[in-house]
Amino acid sequence: MHSPLEESDYEAIRNVYANNVRIMRKYSPRRFTGDILLFVANEGAAKPSFRAWTPYIDGRIQVYHVDCDHDSMMDALPARSIGEVLARDLDKQRRIDQPGYPWRTK
Repeated sequence: MHSPLEESDYEAIRNVYANNVRIMRKYSPRRFTGDILLFVANEGAAKPSFRAWTPYIDGRIQVYHVDCDHDSMMDALPARSIGEVLARDLDKQRRIDQPGYPWRTK
């Protein structure tokens, strides 16, 4: 069977993989200062609780449950519901971020 990829494609994949491994070994996450919206899939295999994020977040974690499994979150219907939540939250931030109302993350 003939592969649709050229030898240069495999070389590029190896280079990207090696670079990603290098980056992961050097990366040290810091706490995020602010509130987050966390979208959690309702269906599928067991997953860690949203509380697993608390060591990395210095703010509120607002959880939204999405009726799908994790791998389907960017399918049309789940992505639409996520987009609607994001649009509402961004609109709320725009209204708050007016002169005399400084935007804050904590």
